[in-house]
Amino acid sequence: MRFSASAVAAILLCTTALQAQEPVDRIVAIVDEEPILASELAAEVEVLRFDKNLQSTSTDMLQQIGLERMIADRLLLAKAESEGLAPAEEDIEAALESSLEGMRSQFSTEESFLAALESEQLTLDTLRKRYRKEVKKSLTIRMLVERDIRPSVEVSEGEVRAFYEKNRENLPVLPERFSLAQIFLEPEASASGESLGVAALNELKARVESGEDFETLAREHSEGPSAAQGGDLGFFGRGDMDPDFEAAAYAIEEPGGVSDVVKSAFGLHIVQLLD
Repeated sequence: MRFSASAVAAILLCTTALQAQEPVDRIVAIVDEEPILASELAAEVEVLRFDKNLQSTSTDMLQQIGLERMIADRLLLAKAESEGLAPAEEDIEAALESSLEGMRSQFSTEESFLAALESEQLTLDTLRKRYRKEVKKSLTIRMLVERDIRPSVEVSEGEVRAFYEKNRENLPVLPERFSLAQIFLEPEASASGESLGVAALNELKARVESGEDFETLAREHSEGPSAAQGGDLGFFGRGDMDPDFEAAAYAIEEPGGVSDVVKSAFGLHIVQLLD
């Protein structure tokens, strides 16, 4: 499960909105006998505001988009749960840690990340517990989609082209985004520790360039939570990452390429461009 680079701000706003809801809330929709509250919709709208493609969208339209998305998610979740679909605990934890690492990467230091949480009266543990529910819900819905919906959807290249030509004036211009993976090491806080880390990553890069699989090496050697995902970090755009990490990522010329060792505020990395 992957999230936009504004996931931290969106999640913080969402949890703040829920904390501040009035004792008596208004029901805006009912799905499978479960109400959707106005405060929940308001929190969803705040999340949508951080989507770069929706920043010029009116509040009324955001509310409509948010409500439609919430209804669809709840219908899919109800069907998935009724059929006994549930992600494994290790998959939930892996997706959660990967997403939290993506959130951390938007801040220059761990201290600034924790300060952002504190400003919203949250701790990392509180955020983890609340966010875990969303991760589990998303993975459950994905299981249903992968099993029942995606195999039955076939769209030809001609249909895609025809849709584009018909709607090209109304389609948003999307910012350039890349899918990235990493092998991450957090060396000892010393010159010798950093030198050993750089040497280890240079050796791993050489192994990739000689034909070994980056994903396998990330699972075996990376020290970050993304190791469980084969180093996969999801999609990022300009301004979404640590500046030094971003510079290394954008210097890669083609998919499959691997960066030189880069030092960020979090440690040492080699980065692979996936797409």
